[in-house]
Amino acid sequence: MKNRLHIKNVLKKLSKKRVSLRDPQLMHPQREWVIGLVVSLGLFIFATFISVYIYFKNQAIDVSVAADDTAEVVYRETLVNQVLEIIKQRQDKLNSLNKNYAPVEVSETEVTASSTDLETALDATTLISE
Repeated sequence: MKNRLHIKNVLKKLSKKRVSLRDPQLMHPQREWVIGLVVSLGLFIFATFISVYIYFKNQAIDVSVAADDTAEVVYRETLVNQVLEIIKQRQDKLNSLNKNYAPVEVSETEVTASSTDLETALDATTLISE
């Protein structure tokens, strides 16, 4: 009888949770899910604030560019004449090159090998391999 009571007491002590002992599990699924959700929610809120900030910052930008009416265009006749002279020289050079150009005519004849050409080619390969 004493043995039976002793065994029952030992089993009760083992089955009870002890506050002083730490949980030996390395993974806690509930804790990992909570941490993941908090981090995700934090990133979402951060991205939302950044998007709202950029939107309000760029909302007042005027897309149309105002032309500056005070700027005058300066026409330099000597510079324009120099550029026109360079263009005329290039055009003359191109025309002179086109005069000397003679197009090459390519005849489209089909080359066929005769049996004697094939035999001489085979003889040449046998001579090379020996």
